[in-house]
Amino acid sequence: MFKIPGWHTIFLITLLAIAIPGESYILSRPIWDQYVQREWNNFEAIAKQIDVLKYTVNSDCPVGTERPITQSLYRRSLLYFHNILAEARVAFEISFAKLTKLNNMKNSPNPMDGQGLTTAQMRSFRMMLQSGWDRLWPMTKTRNMLKNMDKFGTETIIRTMAIAEEINALPGWEDDNSVTDKKNIDDVALFIDTTGAMDIGGHAGAEEIIVIGGGKMRSIRIALIKAKLRWLRIYQGDFRGYQGYAKLSMANPALLDLLRHNDPKSGAGEEPFTYAELLGKMVDWYGCWMPELQELISLIERLGPLPGPEQQPRPDFIEDVSDQEHHDMEVETET
Repeated sequence: MFKIPGWHTIFLITLLAIAIPGESYILSRPIWDQYVQREWNNFEAIAKQIDVLKYTVNSDCPVGTERPITQSLYRRSLLYFHNILAEARVAFEISFAKLTKLNNMKNSPNPMDGQGLTTAQMRSFRMMLQSGWDRLWPMTKTRNMLKNMDKFGTETIIRTMAIAEEINALPGWEDDNSVTDKKNIDDVALFIDTTGAMDIGGHAGAEEIIVIGGGKMRSIRIALIKAKLRWLRIYQGDFRGYQGYAKLSMANPALLDLLRHNDPKSGAGEEPFTYAELLGKMVDWYGCWMPELQELISLIERLGPLPGPEQQPRPDFIEDVSDQEHHDMEVETET
């Protein structure tokens, strides 16, 4: 059962009752069960869509930070693509530093102090410049762009990890903690429309469903899912911008050579793997979760209205239960 027990629940209910517009009211278990039965088909579709979303998040397009992870899963993860980009940036920095050092040695005013270039070093310096580094160094635009991509990629991985954890915490049709379809559906319904179920003393021990703000929890759930979609669209748009830059300014042979050892298509006769291709894979990755999230929103929006309040709100309810919780805590402390 989807429950939030204890005095933390009372605090949360009080907070939401204040924060969410609309009159809070209580539904008894029989009335709630009638509502769930009426909307069973819709809740079943939502539960199964949550499972599809979880499969997409964990198998089709994983973040890649999950452990353990197979090589097959890792190679289609966001972390895999980001690591290719990060390794290319490190290799760029090493070459950039080498060229800077060789150039400083070449221009040293006193070669007799051992700061000049040997014949082999001069040959290496010229070969690097002729391979394409003459257009990359000492210009810093590409260097800064690689740094920005790497930094932004790291930030988005952290954020998508959090989104994935939130999605995996959703109740669905295939629930390891449940043994019946009824319980699965009830958990999904409780999650969407309430803050949980509570057993309120003084009423024959009957379990009651707390509905906050006249049923506004559903709108809050939809808004939270839309927020996830918005983040993914922002990240996708930013990487699409990077991809556009890469098509125009990152096709230098010396730059492409930094990707050679991490080419995911690595095959004989293949064209060199490009930054535009790599960033395009990241753009596609960010779009992978979007259709399933959008479908989940659509299914939730199809739900019919909640039953209205069957009794007037009891102003003393929160106060009475809260006082009892605090009394119990004081007794435990004294003992």
